[in-house]
Amino acid sequence: MAKNRCQRSRPSCGLVQQVYRCVVDGVAQRKHGFDVAVDRNVAGKKQGIAVIRTVNEPHQRSNGSADARISATVAKRSHEAKRNGVFLWHEQHRERQTEAAHGSAHLISATLPPMLNEYEAQLGALQALGERLHGELRALLSGAGVPVQFVTWRLKSPASLKAKLARPEKTYRQLWDVTDLVALRVATYFEDHLEQVSRLVEQHFRVDFTHSADKTKPAGYRSIHYVCAAEQGPHPDFRFELQLRTVLQHAWAEVEHDLGYKVDDAMPEAIRRRFSRVAGLLEIADQEFVSIRRDLVSSRELARATLRKEGALPIDLVSLEALVREPEIERLDREVARALDVAFSEQPFFPDYLVKLLRLAGLENTREVLAALQRQGPSVPGALPRYFEFARRSLGFAPESVAQVERGYSLLFVALLDVIRGDALAISKAAQLSKLYLETDFPGDERKAQRIAAELMSALQ
Repeated sequence: MAKNRCQRSRPSCGLVQQVYRCVVDGVAQRKHGFDVAVDRNVAGKKQGIAVIRTVNEPHQRSNGSADARISATVAKRSHEAKRNGVFLWHEQHRERQTEAAHGSAHLISATLPPMLNEYEAQLGALQALGERLHGELRALLSGAGVPVQFVTWRLKSPASLKAKLARPEKTYRQLWDVTDLVALRVATYFEDHLEQVSRLVEQHFRVDFTHSADKTKPAGYRSIHYVCAAEQGPHPDFRFELQLRTVLQHAWAEVEHDLGYKVDDAMPEAIRRRFSRVAGLLEIADQEFVSIRRDLVSSRELARATLRKEGALPIDLVSLEALVREPEIERLDREVARALDVAFSEQPFFPDYLVKLLRLAGLENTREVLAALQRQGPSVPGALPRYFEFARRSLGFAPESVAQVERGYSLLFVALLDVIRGDALAISKAAQLSKLYLETDFPGDERKAQRIAAELMSALQ
């Protein structure tokens, strides 16, 4: 009968079955066929051992005297259970369960040193391969005319590889399962350029789409990760990684890395929300930069169309860019270049400086600049020798210092002559030129600005 009771209460769990077998002789023979399991309590910890406690209490506790007898038996048999290796088996069983869940932790531990040795043996070949891929990618982007902030690459350090191989949630059967031993990174100025770069990558590299990903986070951060096969790689299974981001997304990633934390669900919620706000701001900034760039293109087209219709636009960087390409201004620029015996350049002449100078000379819009050009343009070539004589004497600037004449350079002389040879009183002209020099060439030195203005008026009147 005792034997039958033991069979009926025998649990299906493998662990409990093993424990059961270790104590069945001491418990079942006393006609108390109760299931048992392993636990650790305070007294056991003090002695470095475990004790056995009863489980499935509804079946066990048929009466109080049985409980007392079982408790005494359990305490007596604890040393015997440990001696029989129950707890050693328990720990080994848990390790086997972990190995099954994570693809064999023992395998990772055993293969890690050989992988590192293999990696160190391949460092020279991987270095050469990384440099070749970097050169190919730069040439590809340059040939397609895609503007990027940078193209970089790196070789994974042995220390970083060791840490990656040891992570519990990943299993690497061989070194070449690691896809970022060689990694390249491209940062674009604008978000819509990421698609252009992505198309080039997909057209020119053998992309492993199984392991590639567009890592877009809910708050707006985006990083495109391509995993690609390499021609003439060190191993048939070798892959390299190619990351694409905007400059702002790169800044986010660098700050996140510097803080030493990944912004994910493991981050404290309050901090994660603050990161999300920053990511949202970066997303808005990326979108705004694209929108601003498009608006600037539209503004340039509008400026050119307005000038063709002889309309007036306020003088600013956009309208000036269109203005200096007007045929009559280009003709005068080329004439000044011939007079100075230097080449003409398509590069604009210091646009921000020229915008300020034209405004200070009283030329507020494109129509006024073109009118001044009609008035003073014919006099510019003849005024050049006197201007550069003044410049050498008063400014220490010689015509030999002019290496080339850039677009819009002639407007400098048009503006100065229009002030000096205008209809205003001489005292007003002096005051206007003094302000011009004070806010351009000699900020904070009013006396020098006044002296230079007076000397220029004397030279060009």
